[in-house]
Amino acid sequence: VAGVEEIVVCTPAPDNELNELLLAACHLCGVKKVFKVGGASAIGAMAYGTETIPKVDVITGPGNIFVATAKKLVYGEVNIDMIAGPSEIGILADEAARADYLAIDLLSQAEHDEMASSILITPSEALAQRVQSEIERYIAGPNHTLPTGGTAKFYSPLSVEHFLKKSSIISMSKAGIDAIGEACAMIAHTEGLTAHEQSVRIRLK
Repeated sequence: VAGVEEIVVCTPAPDNELNELLLAACHLCGVKKVFKVGGASAIGAMAYGTETIPKVDVITGPGNIFVATAKKLVYGEVNIDMIAGPSEIGILADEAARADYLAIDLLSQAEHDEMASSILITPSEALAQRVQSEIERYIAGPNHTLPTGGTAKFYSPLSVEHFLKKSSIISMSKAGIDAIGEACAMIAHTEGLTAHEQSVRIRLK
């Protein structure tokens, strides 16, 4: 959707075997390069490039604390989606809520990481007990690259915008330069930017 021409996928490969469903998804998305490497190693490989793994422009995706730290270290060498903290979910529910829904939602985040936080707040002791009894039984979830640990104050969830680059373009008509050119030149002059000032004044002559 963002128009990314080449997508590179790195994934852990237990027993040196790739997940067949992952490969099927890659095929459907036109992904041609899938590498059997995960964790912080994959982040470093994609950020700097290796003999086999190409250097990329943007690295996205969730991971454990090692992945998050690696993404933080390579930011600037490449762009990243965010520094995602441990998964967390907070649910407010009363006695009318379905315990099976709540249990699976809590588990959906808890399974990510031993540092994950799954919190249920309810005034109903009976509901809490029902959820506890359901907690062993499973499957749904949103995009899992989400800002946590308070970072939602300045980050948004991973979206198509992370793969788009914006450019700043300005144009000025003759009427426009006549109207605000002198003010522009004055601002540049007060900032000590002589060439900036002259680039405006030459157009005022």
